[in-house]
Formats: sequence, C-alpha cells, structure tokens
Amino acid sequence: MMEANRLVICSSPIDDDYVGEKYSANFCNICEYAWQEIYEKTKQHNEVILENNSDDREDALRLKTFANIYNFKFDYTIQPSFYTNFSTNKKIDDNQLLMVGCSHTEGIGHPTIETRYTTKVSKLLGLHPLVDAHSGRGNYLTEEKLNSYNLKNKKVIIQLTDPYRIWLNGKKTGGPSYTKEQSKIFTDEVVVSAFIEQVKRIVNFLRANACEFVLFQVSGGPSPSSPLPFQEEIPCILTQYNEFLHIKDYKLDRAEDDTHFGPISHTYWSNELYSHYKNLYMQKKLLTDGLE
Repeated sequence: MMEANRLVICSSPIDDDYVGEKYSANFCNICEYAWQEIYEKTKQHNEVILENNSDDREDALRLKTFANIYNFKFDYTIQPSFYTNFSTNKKIDDNQLLMVGCSHTEGIGHPTIETRYTTKVSKLLGLHPLVDAHSGRGNYLTEEKLNSYNLKNKKVIIQLTDPYRIWLNGKKTGGPSYTKEQSKIFTDEVVVSAFIEQVKRIVNFLRANACEFVLFQVSGGPSPSSPLPFQEEIPCILTQYNEFLHIKDYKLDRAEDDTHFGPISHTYWSNELYSHYKNLYMQKKLLTDGLE
C-alpha cells in the first residue's frame, strides 16, 4: 500500500513505478510532467524524495537542476565538463590588507619583500599584507580572484595592469600577439571598452561588500615615445571613481631585473596609496568617531 503522504520524484520514467514501490510512495518523474506541475504535487505530500533512477548523467543533472530551483535536497556531486568555482569563502582577517595585481604586486625584481610597495603600504596602514599576485597575467584573473574571497567589510588594494592581457579560449593573449582574424574582433576600442566595464564590475562588487579599497594602475607598457592607445582617456574615465588613484609618473626607477620598477617607485606608490586611503576612509572614520 502506497504512503499517500510521501512522494518520490525520479529522474527518468524508466521503472519509476518500482522506485515508488521501493519507498511505498506516490511517484512521478521530471521527464513526463511539467516541473511546476510536479512542484504543485509536492505541496500535497509531507515528505518528498528525489532519486536518480538512470545511468544517464544528463538525467541526474536535470534532477539536480530541479532540486536547486525548488529547494529540495538531492545528494548529487556535480562534476562539470568545464571550469567552475563556487568558492567565495577564502578568509581575510580584519588586520590584513588584501592586495591583488600582476608581477608589480608580486614584487618581481626585488630581492627582499621590504622594498615592495605591498609591504610598505601595509606598514603605513598598520596592517599585515595578504598578497595574491599573478605575474604576467591580467585583470581578468584579478576579477576571478576577488570572487573567491569573503570580502565583507575588508580592506583591499587592486593594482590594475594594461587592458591588453585578455583571455581567449583559456590562453593568455596580448595585443601584440593577436592573429589577423582575432584583430578583427579585438580592436583597441573593443579591448579598452571591455576593460572599463570590468573595472566598473570590480568597483561595484567591492562597494557592495562595504570594502575599504583603492585601485591604481601600473603597467610595464611601452615607452613614453610609444604610448598605449587611449593612454589619456583611460585615467580620465577611471578617476570618476573616488577609489581610483591615478599615479601619473609611476616609472621612477628599475628593479634589479631591469624590467620591473624598483624601490624608489614602490616607495612612491606606497606613500600615494596610503595618502589616498587615508583621505577616503581614515579621516571619515575620525569624523564619525568624533560625532559619536
């Protein structure tokens, strides 16, 4: 005799009646019924069981999708055929300063961490550096990394690099190495427009998490005699965000590898970052504390 207060939902119509008998329950499957209709059925039962009765992975995935939509428990481990990352719980301590950027944030060319801006600005702010850098990679990875942290009320500094370090089919592609076909799509205007939208997403994400943050841009870039396209337009747009710090002359010296920037540059950046951070957050906090 079937238990009228129990409903078992199967992933496949194959032998779903036997699954019903197994649980002594009413039964249905997600292939032969509209999902909303099945959901209405669940309201008429005290207990709902979801069971994958198929060897077909696609059937199990559909049942998991149903469970996600209607908030039912279905223990099925998803193993996607593509990269996916739902982890957003990497911890940042209250006394830490998260800094994300490329090789300039990693401190390439500096034999000691003491001369790197990440160490210097952290000391100025009385915080411990949490450096998550990716040498040779770009802003797309920065955005991905930010989404892996629990950022609520945390302190963050983002070093943006040039817009031309894009990702195409899982491979790093820089402007100079575009193929003829790619260059029809990835023009300077397209790449820079995508970069501006990316910065907007990063800013909105950090603001939504109530972060105290500063962004600035440092790139190896061409020489002054051969500037990047839109070199003046980009800071003109980005400085509309109060959190963005425009460091006009950031190439003050060279590091030991003669490619990256040295201790004089890093000291200058750290002082500018500290000043900007202080103006944005520390003075406001002093004012707020004074009103309490």
